[in-house]
Amino acid sequence: MGYNEEPDWDWLEHIVPDLVHVMPRLADAEVMDAWGGMYAMTPDHSAILGKLPGPKGLYIATGFSGHGMMHAPAVGCALAEYMMDGHTSTLDISAYRLERYAEKDLIVETAVF
Repeated sequence: MGYNEEPDWDWLEHIVPDLVHVMPRLADAEVMDAWGGMYAMTPDHSAILGKLPGPKGLYIATGFSGHGMMHAPAVGCALAEYMMDGHTSTLDISAYRLERYAEKDLIVETAVF
């Protein structure tokens, strides 16, 4: 038993035309390597951000369900603020706390159908 970690080459062939449309220089690029992996899915399909209970200084940023690169700049900024100041000033990340699962306060995305 295991997981399929092979790249999805069909997906690559599907996405390349869109990438080239946005950035025409990619038409001359070649794929040098690829990897396959699993999506980090949470029960409410939203990220978990912030300090974890347990060891001092343990913070988490996970569960982006394939959107990590898109969210990385904002998450990096917010977590840096949180780690340095104990709170965020740029972006409120309180809804993404781990405790929301025990509190039954899941994030409900109403804009996705």
